[in-house]
Amino acid sequence: YREYLALFHRIELPTYNLQQILAQEVVLPRGFLPFQHFADYLKRGYYPFSDDNFERYIMQVVNSTLEVDIAQYADLSPAIIRKLKRLLSIVAQAAPFKPNFTQIGSQLEVSRNNIADLCTWLEKAGLIGQLRDSTGGIQGLGKVDKIYLDNPTLIYVLGDEKTEIGTIRETFFFNQMRVINDITSSPV
Repeated sequence: YREYLALFHRIELPTYNLQQILAQEVVLPRGFLPFQHFADYLKRGYYPFSDDNFERYIMQVVNSTLEVDIAQYADLSPAIIRKLKRLLSIVAQAAPFKPNFTQIGSQLEVSRNNIADLCTWLEKAGLIGQLRDSTGGIQGLGKVDKIYLDNPTLIYVLGDEKTEIGTIRETFFFNQMRVINDITSSPV
């Protein structure tokens, strides 16, 4: 948010760590209203495009990521890339949600075992995030409790226009906290 404010609104703010924020050690400039630009940040602030073709640019980034970046990195066939696009579409319509890999596999006509790989490629490319439980080691592999679109901007561009604000907030929190923290689901 700080970078967005500087880039689009020329508002310069110092950085604060989570402990400083929780201890209420944040000093804001006089007259600055933190939520004045926040809704726009959630819709458009994750990517540095500022003109009227914003959604088209985001779709170009997503398509390029799928068709070029992931395809070359993972050496995937065009058929698998089409399945990745369909998977991303499924995630966009339902995120965040607890995945049923068997059900998703049948929708995509691939083995449930391959869904985990497809999700991993989407996650490494910065298109989705996966919330796992705290089980480590071999037992923890594949234990995905929720799948999110990577950030709120992707929800607004790829998802349903009537997305609930709670979904936006949950995605924002997950996106921001996982940058420097290991986020795991609660056992309760």
